Amino acid sequence: MGLFGSVAPPLATPVEGQTFQCASPSIDGVTGFKDAIVRVVTSSDSNGVRKRAQYDLPQMAANKITLVTTTATCATAAQAFFQAAGAPAPSEPVNVVVLKAGNTRYIVTVMGYAEGEFNLSITFGAKWHPLARVNH
Repeated sequence: MGLFGSVAPPLATPVEGQTFQCASPSIDGVTGFKDAIVRVVTSSDSNGVRKRAQYDLPQMAANKITLVTTTATCATAAQAFFQAAGAPAPSEPVNVVVLKAGNTRYIVTVMGYAEGEFNLSITFGAKWHPLARVNH
């Protein structure tokens, strides 16, 4: 059971005209975020184990972390992200970074979204139920 319990909330209905864009690897910070998650899932030291637990991710090979570029998946991820964050989705377009980790996890962050001074990432299961929330 993850941080949010075992029952997945229904996804929010998208706001008409709202656009969620998959973040391109060329956007500042996207490749760095992916590289950081790769270090988390491939590390075998105690810090890596602790961070994997925070993100609710298993240890896996680096090639199991992929940047999602499918528009529909990014839109679903953004909706799930804002619902799990308990925040209204913005009316302006946002860039969503969606990393697929193996076959059962997605790590989602929205470029420019922060809680206080920290960025937020949320790990979701395969059916978009939130598992972990990490401020970084």
